[in-house]
Formats: sequence, C-alpha cells, structure tokens
Amino acid sequence: LRMFGITMEGNSVCCHVHGFCPYFYIAAPRSFERNHCNALREALDKKVLADMRSNKNNVQEAVLEVQLVERLNIYGYQGDDKQRYIKITVTMPKLVAAAVRLLSNQIILSDFDFQDCRAFESNIDFDIRFMVDTHVVGCNWIELPAGTWRIRNKNTKPLPESRCQIEVDVAYDKFISHEPEGEWSKVAPFRILSFDIECAGRKGIFPEAKMDPVIQIANMVIRQGDPEPFIRNVFTLNNCAPIVGSAVRCFPKETELLDAWSSFVREVDPDILTGYNINNFDIPYLLNRAAHLKVKNFEYLGRIRNIRSVIKEQMLQSKQMGRRENKYVNF
Repeated sequence: LRMFGITMEGNSVCCHVHGFCPYFYIAAPRSFERNHCNALREALDKKVLADMRSNKNNVQEAVLEVQLVERLNIYGYQGDDKQRYIKITVTMPKLVAAAVRLLSNQIILSDFDFQDCRAFESNIDFDIRFMVDTHVVGCNWIELPAGTWRIRNKNTKPLPESRCQIEVDVAYDKFISHEPEGEWSKVAPFRILSFDIECAGRKGIFPEAKMDPVIQIANMVIRQGDPEPFIRNVFTLNNCAPIVGSAVRCFPKETELLDAWSSFVREVDPDILTGYNINNFDIPYLLNRAAHLKVKNFEYLGRIRNIRSVIKEQMLQSKQMGRRENKYVNF
C-alpha cells in the first residue's frame, strides 16, 4: 500500500507499506482440525492459481496461510461463546473473492465440504482492512521510528515512483499510528489547490470537450493554517487585462495553456484539490479536452509518475438521495 502525507515542515511524503496481506474467515466444518490447515492451504492455492485468467503480477503463491482460530460471531446474538473459524490469508486483494468462490462452489478437500460454510469479512475493502488492523484513522499522524524505514532516491533500488519530496519504505508492523490527541491533534500544513475553469461555449449549448475550448484556468494555492494563499494566478488563452493580486499567464495556443497548467499542478504537488463541482465537470472536461487536442502527458496529474489520471463513473443509489451519477479520478 501507499500512504501519502505531509510533514509539519511542509514536505510531501509517499510511504510504501509492505507485508500486510488480505484475509477472510470461513466457518470451520465440525471435523476440521489444525493438522488439516496445510493440506487446505496447498489445495486451495493450487485451485486459485489455476483459476487466474492472467498472472501479470507473477504470483507464485496465492494462498499464504491457513489457520484455525476462535472468534466471537456478532451477527445476531449467539451468546459469548467463541466459535471455530478458518482464517485464510492470500497474496492480493482480488484473490479473496476467487478463494471464497472456489470454497463455496466445490469441495476443495475430499474429507470436508465447504459448500455450506459461510464466509466472513470477505467484502471489506483492502485499505479499510489495513486501517482497522493498524489503527490508522483518516488524516491522523503517522510516526516512522528511526531505523525502521528506508529512503528512496535516484541511487536506490527500487527507485522513487512518486512526485513527493520524501519517499520511503516501511513494514506495516513498524510504524506508529497516533490517536489525534494532545500534540498529535495538530492539523498538518496541507497544500490546497483550488481552481476553476472557463470554457468558450456556443450560445445556448452546454460546453462539450470535443468542441469548446478552455479559455481560462484560475488557481489559488494555500497552506492549511495560513491566512492568505501563497499562489494566485490565471492561465488564459490569448491576452487578458491585468488582475490585481494575481499573476496572469497568457498563451497563444490552447495546447500550450493545458500543458503549462498540468506542469503547474505537478510542481505544486497539492495534498488536496478543491473547487466547485470539479469532480463532475472541471477535471473530466480538462482530461477529455487535452485528450482531444493530443496534449502530451497532460493526464499524468497524480502523485505516482507512471499512472494516468483516468475518469471512472460511480453510481450511488439510496432511498433518501435517489440515483446519482458521479465521476471519480484516480489522483
């Protein structure tokens, strides 16, 4: 996993966390004992590897560990007696569903029928599973004790992958996650980029990325806690009258404007992007417009250098809010 953050001095950090693996539980058949764990691991590992459509990650071992454990089932009240479960640890998050399906659809070991054995905690998102187990909460302080981490730079292997100022590797059981109390309740000096775009739309028609140019992008960058932004600028197509308190950057071509703005975002290295409806309009419009104009490397706006920023559709539906479509971009 990657954890992104910022130090109190204002340096962005990308922390690669190693060694944490996804797992789930399955109710143990009555006759299943500890001495059966290894046989189940080998049989399930073989089935999962054979079931994989592609192995681009070069997985050599799909099922890492099988343990017989006792846990309290809180699904409905069943008293305080613990029950027996099989804890199955796999290599990658996507292999959890595959292992559950294989266990429920067929007999993996000839002596045990897992068809009616219910799976538990198999649908928890991997990042949530990680946060719960390591006591990480949203936006709390993480401490990497001296001697537990290794820095990445141009002379190390692996090389840095991010645009962050500091990039390190650490084991998942070595860092300290602080509760937000006392000295650890301070708010970090996040770099916040707020922006808004303007399009030259046709009269009476909502702007379309394949037709209507982006003529202006206004930006402000502020450090959380500071009274005023330290950057105020406007990227504009062709000429623009001076704006008090703001740097105006003029470009003769729209492709040059978009290229310069994407470089600006990468250089600012913001922790937070904000703006009015930027998820559903500004960001998708910029990505689609840049793609239409073939602006090279525009779509690499995130913190990982070689990962393109791609638009994904999200559907949210509830009785209270109804059906809502949102867009999501992987920054």
